[in-house]
Parts: sequence; structure tokens; C-alpha cells
Amino acid sequence: MERVTKASAFSIYLLLLASNTHASSCGEHLKYGLPSEADIILCRDGYSVGFDLEKHAPLWTSYFITKASAEASCDQDPDFIPDPDLPESEQASDEDYAGSGWDKGHMAPRATMDFSCESEKQSIYYTNAAPQHPKINRNGWRTLESRIRNLTDSAGGLYIVTGAHYGNNKKLRGHVGIPTHFYKILYSPEAHAALAFWYPNGPMNAKDIPSGLTSINEIESKTGYDFLNLLSAFEEVSVEATIGSSLFNDLQQ
Repeated sequence: MERVTKASAFSIYLLLLASNTHASSCGEHLKYGLPSEADIILCRDGYSVGFDLEKHAPLWTSYFITKASAEASCDQDPDFIPDPDLPESEQASDEDYAGSGWDKGHMAPRATMDFSCESEKQSIYYTNAAPQHPKINRNGWRTLESRIRNLTDSAGGLYIVTGAHYGNNKKLRGHVGIPTHFYKILYSPEAHAALAFWYPNGPMNAKDIPSGLTSINEIESKTGYDFLNLLSAFEEVSVEATIGSSLFNDLQQ
């Protein structure tokens, strides 16, 4: 595997310098707060991503979706490519995944990001991928993401954080961190309500979706992150302590 050259190291240095500026320009995707610090924060048309240079993988993505954006589709269905904003040695590659048994799991879902062809292209950058078990990626997780898109019909716009939790130091090909868990946090500004889900990186079917229901407080305890930290103190305390909400009934329909 290619190591960091002087040129790529300098590129990373420039990215690190610019990262805080990028975070402030991510607009509505970070409107309710930065989930955690990250080595690099990248802003895209459809999402923002906190990226870890040691794991060569994303920690979280944060994005805001609406009924209109969820229903729009470019529908090119492209495969993953290197992120042009990061040296290729600092991100995953086709070689890392080939024959590994792991799927390239979108953190910001392609089917949610395809409201324009440029946004869809950005969703298949390797900085938006983490190793995901095929039987979660292609089954229950995919169903959950589809139901979240449908939820915009009743809940209006949704602020979402999708995260990967790396509970150990296992790496794909000794290069890319393998998450032990994945999670999703949803917040509806219109309903002033939230949902949180936490799942092991293993087999999961649609019927297993309710088993992952948890509170934002619990995910904060496990990750050390601070979600929705730009809400008022009263609302943050209220929505983060709740397990389930009126949103969950609509999600199940």
C-alpha cells in the first residue's frame, strides 16, 4: 500500500488548516452542531463528513433532507471512486475491498444523495464509505434508509447523522478501519422530535429495525460525541433522553 509522500503530506496539511473553515461553510448539514471533532471535515452538496486519517474511513456523515430532495433522482448508480480532495493513500480503494467479504457501505446513502448527478457522484467517494457486513447493508439497513426517506412525507425536513463506531482496532487489509457498530440519529425541526438507532455491524433484517431503537444520550455515552449541541438546552435535553417518538410510528408505516 502506498505510504504518505511529502506531496500528499503537504496536501493533508492544507486540508487540516482549512477543515474548520469548511465546517463553518457546510450550512444546513451542520446546522444543529458538529457531532465531534475529526481530522478532516469535508463539505459536499448533499452532506458533510468527519473523516479519520488513521482509520482511513469516515466517523460520521451529517445531512439535511426534504421531501423534494428525497424524491428527486439522478439514477446513474455509479460505483465508488477516490475522493479528489484527499490523497488516495489516505482513503480506501477497490483493492482494499476486493474479495474481502465486506460491502462498501455508504454513510450518506446514495439513494438519498441523488437529487443531482453531482451530489450522487460525491456520495460514491471513498471518504463516504465504511466496511459494512453484506447482510446489514443489503437488508435491514437499506430498508431503514428507505423508510427514512419516506418519513419526510409526514415529518418534513430531517436532520440526520449516520455514524460508524470503531469499537476495536480491526482493519481491512491492515488499512481501513472496520466498524463494530453503525448508528443513525434523526431530528425533525418541525415535530421537535428525534429518533436514534444503534446496530452491530452484522446480519440485520427489516424486522430487526425496532431492536436498534435507543436514545441519543445512549449513543453519546458510547461514542463520546455531542449531537444536536446547537439546539436550545431545554430541547436538547428533552429529545436526547427519549427512546422512540411519534416519528417512529410514522417510520414503521
